[in-house]
Amino acid sequence: MQLDTSSEPPIQAISSIAPDSIKMPYAPRVNIMPISRATRGFFEIIIAFAILLFGFNALFVTVQVQDFTMSPALPPGHAVVTSCVTYWLVSPQRGDIATINDTSNNTLTLRRVIGLPGDRVVLSSGQVLVNGEVLNEPYATADFNVTNAEFMLKADEYFVLADNRNLATRMIGIVPDKQIVARGWFIIWPFEQLGKLKSYVGKA
Repeated sequence: MQLDTSSEPPIQAISSIAPDSIKMPYAPRVNIMPISRATRGFFEIIIAFAILLFGFNALFVTVQVQDFTMSPALPPGHAVVTSCVTYWLVSPQRGDIATINDTSNNTLTLRRVIGLPGDRVVLSSGQVLVNGEVLNEPYATADFNVTNAEFMLKADEYFVLADNRNLATRMIGIVPDKQIVARGWFIIWPFEQLGKLKSYVGKA
């Protein structure tokens, strides 16, 4: 039995179909306003600046000194850049000016690191003793009106103190390590004192 194929249309090879006979879907053209090279460069600078600013704020904290507690090293009005990176890499050291997160009023303040975890700190007769030895403190004012106080620090605690010992009665205390967020690094204001903070290696 043979099939009658005379009524079926002939099959064309794809290569023989004329290009004009293929109908492509229509897509409307979107006209985009051209941006000049100068405009594009401006936006690239803005984006780069935003990235740098975000990175700076993640790595550094700027603290404005509001009172005389850190005089004479940092009088009121001074602005200090403090480094968070430092305490990611190493623990706070005795003699550091550290940025403390005061959770009682949600502010950042600068204080001198005096005692390290495990230390025994005694304030007696105007002097600071750490583990029974008098601490050498060239940064502190001479007057010191706190006497006969003793502190034993736990493994996660530090003892901080104001440089201006006339005000030390309200500026001493034990702080947990998680509240010490950055190390004093660079004075940015006033301009005449622009420069790196002087480093003290406190030794008992």
